[in-house]
Amino acid sequence: MEKKVIAKSILVSWLQIAQKQGIDASIMIEHLNIAEGDTFISFEQFALFLEWLIKKTGDNQLGIKLGEQANIAALGVVGQLIQASKTTKEGLENACKYFNLLSTVLKLDYKTNSQQVSLIFETDQTSFSQSPEACWQLLMTSMIFAYKEVYFLSLQQHKPIELHLAYPARDEKELEHLFACPIQWNRSQNLLVFDRVVLDKKIIHADYELLIHLEKLACQRLTQQMKQLEQFSDTVKSLVYALLDPYFPSLETIARQLNLSERSIQRKLKKENTSYSALITDIKKSIAIDCLAKNISIKETSYLLGYSEPSAFVHAFKNWFGKPPLAYKINPGNLSGMKEQI
Repeated sequence: MEKKVIAKSILVSWLQIAQKQGIDASIMIEHLNIAEGDTFISFEQFALFLEWLIKKTGDNQLGIKLGEQANIAALGVVGQLIQASKTTKEGLENACKYFNLLSTVLKLDYKTNSQQVSLIFETDQTSFSQSPEACWQLLMTSMIFAYKEVYFLSLQQHKPIELHLAYPARDEKELEHLFACPIQWNRSQNLLVFDRVVLDKKIIHADYELLIHLEKLACQRLTQQMKQLEQFSDTVKSLVYALLDPYFPSLETIARQLNLSERSIQRKLKKENTSYSALITDIKKSIAIDCLAKNISIKETSYLLGYSEPSAFVHAFKNWFGKPPLAYKINPGNLSGMKEQI
């Protein structure tokens, strides 16, 4: 099972909340045994601290308050990536791509139609079963912060159209005041819905050269984070993504990066019932699905995946999913659920 983590910088933000409440949290931090050099902490450590702080303050709206007070600097390199992007859409794509650098408990994604864009905040179900309160607080901070950043990036007010929450109603007055839009409770997803026009807004801090530098840094950070997870295969996958240029790195290259022998890597992967070639195939499947969803041509997709001819990619895709890629380009609705097969 993949270990769920939270960026240590998020914990620092909560410590600042504790200080403003006049609470000395040093003893609790010592009890959690958080190493000074750690970049990430486990969700269990985060949940214990958060539940302790709520009990200590008697305030179960701390996540809302943190969302109101936080600024983009709290997001570290992810926040810098968003700021350096050209448009809100590009910033959102970068936020989704590197959100794991902030938390693997929440997953950020988005979907669009002809009129709206919906930010999707998906909570890890295992983490929710362990500590629903910590997940709620983290979700509130994230959603409020996302709403604030839409304004900050373009300096134009864009109020959400509606808010969907996969929770029973709570803190209604505060949330209605903050979002100033209809709230629907007990829904299947946590959604923050805006007019689609926000995607085209130019970001006032855009910087292309800085963006390239920050993306490399984010890839390095993502690799570092993956080393703290329980699954060695996740570490290898993350490193493969980081080294795509656009050709897939060889096992020899991965071995050098991890300072391990090729045989050691294969042995570790075998213990997780997989292999390096199987991981490469999984990554190719995932990239192929993403390319189809973004309407990238079959010719360009085959190049991105390292195939010499589009026909070779079409043949591989048909072996993976039972249908040629053209069938999914004609009917994009068939793409739903494909990633669950990987």
